[in-house]
Amino acid sequence: MRNLGLKMDYEEPDSIRAIRPQHGDEGIFWFRDDLHNPYPVSSLGMSTVHRGHMWGYATAAEEAKLPSSRGAIVKTHNQRVYLGFVGIEDPEEIEKRFGEFVSFVELNINNWEEFYGRIIAEGKKITWPNVQKDLTVLSNGDLLDHFRKTVRATFRCWYLHFRGMYVSTSVYLQGEEFIKNRGLSEQGFTNMLTGHETKGQLTDRGQYQLCRLAYEIPAVKELLLGADDIAIVVETLKTSEKCSQWYQQFNAYLSEFGHRLTAAILDVNFPTWCEDPTPVIDNIRSMMPKMAAGWDYDQELGKMHLKRDKVIAQARGQLSEEDRAAFDEQLPNWQKAYAYNEDHWFYLEQVCFSAIRYAALEIGRRLAEANIIEDPQDVFHLTDYEIYEVMESLAEAKGPARYIYSHLLGPLVKHRKELYEKAGNLKEAPFLGNVPETVEDPIAMKVFGLTNFILDKARQETTGKTVKAEEVLEGFPGAPGLVKGKAKVITSHKDFPKVQPDDILVCPYTSPAWTSIFPKVAAVVTDSGGMLTHAAIMAREYGVPAVVGTWVATETIKTGDTIIVDGNKGRVEIVR
Repeated sequence: MRNLGLKMDYEEPDSIRAIRPQHGDEGIFWFRDDLHNPYPVSSLGMSTVHRGHMWGYATAAEEAKLPSSRGAIVKTHNQRVYLGFVGIEDPEEIEKRFGEFVSFVELNINNWEEFYGRIIAEGKKITWPNVQKDLTVLSNGDLLDHFRKTVRATFRCWYLHFRGMYVSTSVYLQGEEFIKNRGLSEQGFTNMLTGHETKGQLTDRGQYQLCRLAYEIPAVKELLLGADDIAIVVETLKTSEKCSQWYQQFNAYLSEFGHRLTAAILDVNFPTWCEDPTPVIDNIRSMMPKMAAGWDYDQELGKMHLKRDKVIAQARGQLSEEDRAAFDEQLPNWQKAYAYNEDHWFYLEQVCFSAIRYAALEIGRRLAEANIIEDPQDVFHLTDYEIYEVMESLAEAKGPARYIYSHLLGPLVKHRKELYEKAGNLKEAPFLGNVPETVEDPIAMKVFGLTNFILDKARQETTGKTVKAEEVLEGFPGAPGLVKGKAKVITSHKDFPKVQPDDILVCPYTSPAWTSIFPKVAAVVTDSGGMLTHAAIMAREYGVPAVVGTWVATETIKTGDTIIVDGNKGRVEIVR
């Protein structure tokens, strides 16, 4: 492991989950998870979301008997989240697990409706009630119990997440192998799977419908097409009687789709749309000129369906009669598994993490009221167990608790806030530790894009070599198409308003929070991710060319550069 200047006494967000060089972690391959955590992770996010993340990864891998690994280890280095992959090396164990894994996948994909239905039903049961509860009326003891409940739900939701992911990703890989063995491309394969309505698409359809409704209400139309600052627009929509009909529909939309974080999807220290609807209204506002020019969501979706059906027909025409029968039998399974990769975020993670956030904010409000911390938001710099301790004491004896924990937590929070701010300015290595020759974990390959090509770059990086920036960047052909245009480099959700129609979006990653800007852009280029990453899936759904997993796009391309995005070959050419 390279010496990156890490002091061994540096306090990570949750000390048990700190990478410890020269104490055993140097032998593990660590991959920085910018796909899910592009910002420094908070103490509360690390001790809840990522604690559950690691547990769900491992428990689902053990149940499914994943042949290649027992799941990823999740730790931090300078408050950046890294996944550590430790492969299974015993050939006999691999062979035994492989047979059990194949049986697990076949059983569940052949009974997909029941398998998937159980996952979603349980996810909704243990998450939705937690975001609908009035927390202000709870006693300190009851609020603590509720907070514990939201944290426990995270463990179960992550298990359900990976249980479904191991099936869906494995089925995708089977389909990919079937197609490639018959001379067809993975790009063509993914085109066969698009156009099936997911919760991500329903989220966008809801915004499109609100945009249409805005055109029918003169006061709302004038406001959204005007040049007022977005803060004024939001406040006017909330308070104006002339806008009340529209805002009522907007609130109904938020009640279903608003429990999602605006930024890092694997943390809890960012507001949800329900708390701050500004990003949604701003996106609807940006749709207005496009709709005036004739853009129609359903027409675009219809074009996608026609394209998908054409690709399927062409593929069938190239197959033998025997292969065609197998293709017709397996295609529905491939399509079901593909859709899962977007749906699980809505049903499991988004609402689950929002519930933790809401409970933590109410706890933070009470701790600030008791002068234990200065600001309710400071609660995100505490771990779950630190919150358990202070709330147990506050429930038992408020006076002594206020005295003791103001001295314990006040300095601790200030210290961690300083570290968090510093971590935001640090440039951490994408890879640490011992880079393997190959990675066999299906999620690592298709979601994180850890191919041999990336591992080769990792070996260069960890030995101190600088990978030269090129005028042509290579990545995965995330979504087909060829586009030339101006690049808009966006590294934060705060920059969403800067994205204009027909910009080429260049970003480190995308998450469900970014979905709403896909209808605006001409193409997408990302640093991280593979063929089953969010950016690639959504680009295919919207017919937007995409190249993902370039590794260096945001460091090489500048806003205003003219670039050519070839989503067919996975290439980006910079034409300055």
